[in-house]
Parts: sequence; structure tokens; C-alpha cells
Amino acid sequence: MSEPAKPTTQSLFAEALARHEAGDFPAAEALYRRFLARKPDHAGAWTNLGAVLRSRGRLGPAIAAHRRAIEIEPRMTTARSNLATALRHHGDIAEAVALRTALLAEAPDDWIRIRDLAHIYRAARRDADAIRLIDAAEARLGPNETGQLERGLARLMLGDYAAGFRDYESRYAGGEVALPEGAPWPRWTGQPIDGKRLLVMPEQGFGDAILMARFLPRLKEMGADVTLIAKPPLQRLFADLEGVDRLVSGVKRSDAFDFYTPNMSLPHLVGMPGGAPPPPPRLTLPDDSVARARRLVAPFRDRFRIGILWTGSLTYRGNHRRSTRPESFLRLAEVPGVQLFSLYKGDAHDAFLDSGMAGLVVDACGADRDFADSAAVIAEMDLMITTDSAVVHVAASLGKPVWNLLAWEGYWLYGEAETTPWYPSMRLFRQPRPGDWEALFARVETALRDRLAATGGTVSVAVAPGELIDKITILEIKSERIAEPAKLANVATELATLVARRDATLTASAELDRLSADLKSVNEALWEIEDDIRDCDRAGDFGPRFVELARSVYRTNDKRMELKRRINTLLGSNLIEEKSYRPY
Repeated sequence: MSEPAKPTTQSLFAEALARHEAGDFPAAEALYRRFLARKPDHAGAWTNLGAVLRSRGRLGPAIAAHRRAIEIEPRMTTARSNLATALRHHGDIAEAVALRTALLAEAPDDWIRIRDLAHIYRAARRDADAIRLIDAAEARLGPNETGQLERGLARLMLGDYAAGFRDYESRYAGGEVALPEGAPWPRWTGQPIDGKRLLVMPEQGFGDAILMARFLPRLKEMGADVTLIAKPPLQRLFADLEGVDRLVSGVKRSDAFDFYTPNMSLPHLVGMPGGAPPPPPRLTLPDDSVARARRLVAPFRDRFRIGILWTGSLTYRGNHRRSTRPESFLRLAEVPGVQLFSLYKGDAHDAFLDSGMAGLVVDACGADRDFADSAAVIAEMDLMITTDSAVVHVAASLGKPVWNLLAWEGYWLYGEAETTPWYPSMRLFRQPRPGDWEALFARVETALRDRLAATGGTVSVAVAPGELIDKITILEIKSERIAEPAKLANVATELATLVARRDATLTASAELDRLSADLKSVNEALWEIEDDIRDCDRAGDFGPRFVELARSVYRTNDKRMELKRRINTLLGSNLIEEKSYRPY
């Protein structure tokens, strides 16, 4: 019997290309290596091998393979471009910028090369340079969707939300995301929607769905009947979202809608009056999830509870840059008085269990059913310290103090400061150099020790429930109306502390929710009255309007006292506020 014929050199290369294009990277790598064993001077095979190695997360060998290709063919455009991409992923940003700059100089009117240089400018935190590059190219060559997308992301990074989200609409043409296939309804592009049936569809990840939920109330203000699609893990968390008429997990092509819109288009379509984003959405914590979370943390009530997370979704293509190892958090477990809780649920859960950290970190969410379960656990934490993921959006929407640990390469939502207007309770920690988690965690540990040392300046005292809820509603109003980031951060910290105490000690009920909402409305009225009185004072107007405003202060405060009394009675408090006035 004759032996099977060995594949020809050319057939090896063809099969490697086919496996590469199909996404079968292990097979493609093996085939490229076999081919190169026969033809070690083939530059194309070397750079293709480098691309496969990068896709498999093996950046060092990938860079070496691309350099070998360039050694063989120094002017090979594909190899130099692939090397720039691998260097960017490896954190060698300066060399990547130099390569992209040289490539563009060879073909200055090539939009792909213009886009690639703008992209690496953004990775280098040179967003203004990216904007100037695209502006100049458009002036010379006319508009291009690929360039508009890069410019939009750079504008968003710098806080130019109106222009940034306008450019971001080019993400479909630019291939960043795909529109829903075969949607039978017209896409909403900003036309009047009063009385119209509008379907809001998810576009990207869970975190983006939470981020964009803040714009839904504006759709109701515009008169739309709003149906929101949310994936099953978000259904209970979104059960009572403001601005939503019906929450569904999917629709049929036969369902009647006048328009549909992807959720990521909402900022562009509804706008941001004053240039600032609306406050985060109010999320739902189901009673069974709350009870479950409280049982979990009950043994640790006397410790400072910190929720941690080291990775986001493993399917997100940039997850390797934004994620670290669970062991990075061990230095925080050594801080006296601290108890860490893992908020991770997913395919890497076994790696956490095998890391030996289980004795130091409570597995709080490994068995969670959905984000509502996770949110209830987050509500029991004193602080969240986590890499960027959907859990960050949940925690910050709840007003929980969040320390978000960011990779060097920025994301538009977080800008360039240490705070973000999108989430007032969030503090941002960034790698000082690409890939340097060690220095970042050293800074976090110092900040944590400083924070715990500073808690000695607070006073614990028993207060009536009505007084606690009154203070919470005032802080909620401040969080919605104060614009300065530093003040907002202070408000968020105090609010999160009081909300956590309320949730840990008071029995929730529909009646308590109603009374709390009424109390907030009264405090909002007092806020408006005080503003009006100050306006009169500035104008020197002490006539009938000023007198009426002054009288309305004590009348409104009487309503406020009555609501606090009813809350105290509802909850059986033995602390009752009393007041006395001279008869009149």
C-alpha cells in the first residue's frame, strides 16, 4: 500500500489561509508553521502567522513574526501595518504611532491609513491630534464614515458629546457594529414621535444597555409609546425603568411599531440639554434578591465590605486589555478590617476558585441568576473596586462608590479626568503605563488605607427613619441638580453611605416607597422656593411675591414634617420629631 501523498507547499499555504479566514486559529498556526518550515523566506506567511498569534493573545511571538516578515521584505505594507497593530496591543504605543505615520506618508490620501493613524492617536491619548487629522483629510478628500467614527470617539473622549455622538452614527457604515438584520420597521432618525410606537433595541453589551437607559424618560416626554428589548439577564433589573411602557426580551416581525432605534443612538437623537448627561437610571432590586444578598453578607457586617471584579465578558474583543488577574486584589485583602467579595460570574469562575483566594474573598455572585441578584449584593457593599465591565454600570447606577480600574488605553465614557459626569459616584484609576497593573494597584491600596483611616472623622448616631429618608431625598436632589464634578463626588459618597444603611436596616414596602417619593417632591418644592427667594433678594424685590414665598417655606415644611412622621409611624420608630410654635 502506498503512503498518502504529502500536501504540496502551495496547498499548505492555501489551507492555512482558509483556516485563518474561518477563525480556526490553532489550525491556521500549525499550518503556517509547517509551510514556513519549507519556505522560511515567505514574508506573507510570517506576517499571517503573526496575525494568528496576536489573535491568540501571544503578542511577543506575534511581534517577532511580523519583524521577520519585514526583514525579508522591508517595504511590505501589510507586515508593517500588522506590526503596528500588534505593538499597540502590546502597549508599545510610540513605535506603533511611528509606523502608522510612515505608512500614511507613503499614501496620504488613503482613508484606511488615515483612520489607522487616528486610531493609534486615540490609543496614545492624543485625541485632539486624531480630530485634527480627520478634519484635514475631510477638507481635502470629502467625508468618510470610517474617519468620522474615529473622530467621533475622540470627540466623546474630550467631552464634546453633541458632535461626538453625531459622528458616532457612522459606526454602522464604518463596520463598528451592524444594524439589526431585516428589521421591517423604519429606523427613527429624529422625526416627531408624539403618539408613535417606538422600539428601542439593544446594540452592544449589557453595560451599554444600562448606560443608555437614562435616555428613555426623554422619549416619553416626546410623546412616544416605548417598548424596550432587554436580554434576559437584565429583565428583572429593568422591571420598573422610567420611560418604558413595556419591557420585552424579543419581538416578532409582525409586531406593530412606527419606528425602531438602537439604544446607542439615543444620545444623538434626544440630545443632552446643557451638554451634561441625564442621571443614571433607577434600577430594580427584587425582594428575593435583596434577602439573599443580606443573608450572604450578614456574617461580615462589622467589616468594610468591598466588591471586586477583575474581568468583563470574555467574548469582548478588548477584554484582555481591560482585565487583570484575581490575584491582583490580594494586597487589598491584607488591609485590616476589609472583607472582599467576588462579583464575578462567567466562564472564568473556575480560575477564581482554583486561585486559592476563596478563603480571603467571598464568592458572592458565582451562582447569581441575573444582574438583579448582582445588584442586590452590590447594594450591601461599602465600596466597589473593579476593572471596567457591566457590573461597574450597575454599581454606579445604584449610587454606590465605585473605584473603576482602567487600562492605559482610554474609553470615551471616562474621559481624561478622575471623575466622569456619567456616574457621579465613580472615581477613576488609570494605568500609568500600558499594561502596568502593579503600579495601579499600589495606588489603589494607598487610597483604600487612606479612606479607612479617614473614617475616624465620622459620627454614628441613631436617627428616626423619617430623618434618614429625608436626608437621602435631599442628597438625591443634589445629585440631579449640582453640576460641579467635585461636589457631585462628595454628594455621591454621602448618598451611597446613607442608602446602604437604609437598605440594611429598614423594611422595604410599597407604602414606604410612596411616602419617600412624596417627601422628595416636597423637598424639591423647597429647593425651588429657596431659589426663588434668592432671586428676589438679588433683585431687591421684597414685595408681595417675596412675602408669599417666605410664607410658603413654613407651609411646605409642615408637609415635610408630616411625611417624616408618617414614615416613622409606618416603621414603628421610637424616635419621633416634635415641633412647637407660638399661636397665631
